[in-house]
Amino acid sequence: MAQEADLFIQPLTPSHRRKWCVALSQVTLALVILGRVLPLAADPVNVRDFGAVGDGEHDDTAAIRRAFKAVGGISAKYPGTAYYHEMRPVVFPYGRYRISDSIEINNTTIRGEGAVIEQTDPQKPIFEFAAAWRLRISGFTFLSGKHHLQLSNPNIDSGWIVVEDCRFYGSRSASIHLYVQSTNLTIRDCTWLQCMQVLDNRCDQAVIRDSWITTHSDMRDMAAIEHRAGRLTIQNLCGVPLVNGQDQRWIDNHSTEWLSLIQCRFGGEGGGFTPVVNFAKARNQTLGSMIYIRDSLLCAVGNRQRQCVVYCEEIPNSIVVRDCNTYVPIVRVRESIDPATYFAGVPRQMIRFDVRGNCNAYSGPDPILPAWLEDPATPPGNAEPVLTEEQTDAALKQAAARAAALPSLGNSASESGAPLWQTDPTRFQSITGESHVWDLDTFMDATTEKNSSLLALAPVGDSVVFVRRKAGVGKWPHVQVRDVWVDLERFPILSLKFRDLGNNVVASAAVKVLDHETQRMLVLGEWTNAFYVYRAWDLRKTLGATAGKRRVDVLVYLLGVAHHDLGAEGLKPQQGDQILLQFLRMEAADE
Repeated sequence: MAQEADLFIQPLTPSHRRKWCVALSQVTLALVILGRVLPLAADPVNVRDFGAVGDGEHDDTAAIRRAFKAVGGISAKYPGTAYYHEMRPVVFPYGRYRISDSIEINNTTIRGEGAVIEQTDPQKPIFEFAAAWRLRISGFTFLSGKHHLQLSNPNIDSGWIVVEDCRFYGSRSASIHLYVQSTNLTIRDCTWLQCMQVLDNRCDQAVIRDSWITTHSDMRDMAAIEHRAGRLTIQNLCGVPLVNGQDQRWIDNHSTEWLSLIQCRFGGEGGGFTPVVNFAKARNQTLGSMIYIRDSLLCAVGNRQRQCVVYCEEIPNSIVVRDCNTYVPIVRVRESIDPATYFAGVPRQMIRFDVRGNCNAYSGPDPILPAWLEDPATPPGNAEPVLTEEQTDAALKQAAARAAALPSLGNSASESGAPLWQTDPTRFQSITGESHVWDLDTFMDATTEKNSSLLALAPVGDSVVFVRRKAGVGKWPHVQVRDVWVDLERFPILSLKFRDLGNNVVASAAVKVLDHETQRMLVLGEWTNAFYVYRAWDLRKTLGATAGKRRVDVLVYLLGVAHHDLGAEGLKPQQGDQILLQFLRMEAADE
């Protein structure tokens, strides 16, 4: 063997060297050709390969759309957890890409390599996606358009979005417009210049850090950032205000949860303008609205209407401003607020105002914090308007009469001709208000308020009608249907269907099951769109069993109600709303 090894490492002769070089070049050429013909599934999708020119003159809209259609992907649900999801990245090489319409993107990595994208239609966004779930966007310069990124989703669980190393110029509205629920958003290392607004945020958890904002010189009576829902943390932001004196501010806070500003510079160019205007009212529930500001430079002299750090159109549960540098009052409140009654019904332990430890050069006539906020009055609150027992009974009877007047569901079928639900009585078991306990005396999630304070119900044959006893956004009542025995071999499918009672109402709903054997609470689904569509879940998959019987509780959530005539302003439950649950069943499986 040693001799053979010695022979193997002998220097090649010139003849052998030429043969090896020819063979190696042929193999290399074959691999290059094969790579072009049969790219690996993990290879990025290059928009140039689909006809995008990137010269700043040609319209690249159609070519870029073709690239996103070619992404492909792998998606499956890992047992007992969420989906895993992988798609080929989309790459924009160096260049200036002009588009004339919006580009619908995918849940993938979208990478710019020195790429500039310019939207020539000022009323259209650049990138948009209505099912944004797991998405990363980096390395772009975005120019013009209504929004640079317009992203939403129908409350898809365990979502995340990352936007990093991007430059945003000249959007006519919010540069990033988000309505993404159950999503964690991270924006980092980004710059905004002359955008009418930077962010319109409706996201459960959002962070902006290590970024720069120079505001639009024509911004009037608005904020650079609209924080409408969830939690928002902004850290290490450098803000340059172009002051015009027209009630400009950095952040309008509408969220009933959390706004945190840490190590931010809200600069003093032109005197600066108001860091925060708050519109979120103090709540008497577990999730109170909070504003927290620390280690920041806070200038606001250039907004004469609101010369302070936090201006309260409404007062949140908590404002904490610590270790900051400023020379204006910390908190001012709307003059028409009545200190004696404002916090009526809010527990004293849910209210906190702390503005100590700041370096504040202000010496004007107004206090840094209104004196009454140091120890606010918290008288017992007036009870929210609620239907009386008599009014509730009358509303339930009206709902029952409407339900009885509806035509029969009949033997409805899908487009393929297959039944949407079982119609043979031997192939389903009804879960009715007569056969099971429909319990409203449990507490709403994350509150100390019983579901019965918001909802009332009455059985109508195999159906159940609900009436909303009082209004209230952010209150999500549910009914717990107790001790449903699931025969996993005969009737493994849990199904339900809501129907329209003709009272101009749609709603958002969710369903969970509590498995008594394991004490696990399992989420089956949540939906808003197509509220009245038939829903069904195979509990064999949910419970991880195929035989025997299991005892579960079924929790049906009425998350909110929207009236068609209120437009798209969100779910606005109204007192007296009526909803019909046509049936809740265990069905046989068609296999």
